[in-house]
Amino acid sequence: LAAGVYGDAVTFTNTTNGSGNTTRPVTLTVTPPPGVLSVTPSGGFTSAGPEGGPFTPESQAYTLENTGATAIDWTASKLRTWTTLSAPSGTLGAGATVTVTVSINDAADGLAEGDYNDTISFTNTTNGNGDTARTVSLTVTQGPALIVIPLHRDVPFSAGTTTFEVSNTGGGTM
Repeated sequence: LAAGVYGDAVTFTNTTNGSGNTTRPVTLTVTPPPGVLSVTPSGGFTSAGPEGGPFTPESQAYTLENTGATAIDWTASKLRTWTTLSAPSGTLGAGATVTVTVSINDAADGLAEGDYNDTISFTNTTNGNGDTARTVSLTVTQGPALIVIPLHRDVPFSAGTTTFEVSNTGGGTM
């Protein structure tokens, strides 16, 4: 049955002598299915770049959808300072969607070379249906390092030119 209130009556009959026959009303209330939080894509977000940035990709968009028939409240939370959420909470009506973007922010520029992880938790605070999490993985590689050889040169005015060897001994583009 569709959501709604349905009524009927039940009749009790004494088939022996009819004494005490009665009817009682019966009401059935059918409630709509509860709201369910669905988050896509199902995978995590992976980004990488050299020390000091930039990191690519910079962000990942997640679509939150209420696949149930009743409105739900939701929250999105993170653990690390180097991630940012475009929206921390909201309400989704039945069938409604919203986009939450997870971004690598400027705090990541100060991270040393290494692998870093965060967890983004999407929570249906109305009834818990569809609670889920997505991982964020950030790989910080060695940044560019300028080397100039030799350390110094004495060049007489009459020579006019000299040569230095310049190279990048680190990672990334300089």
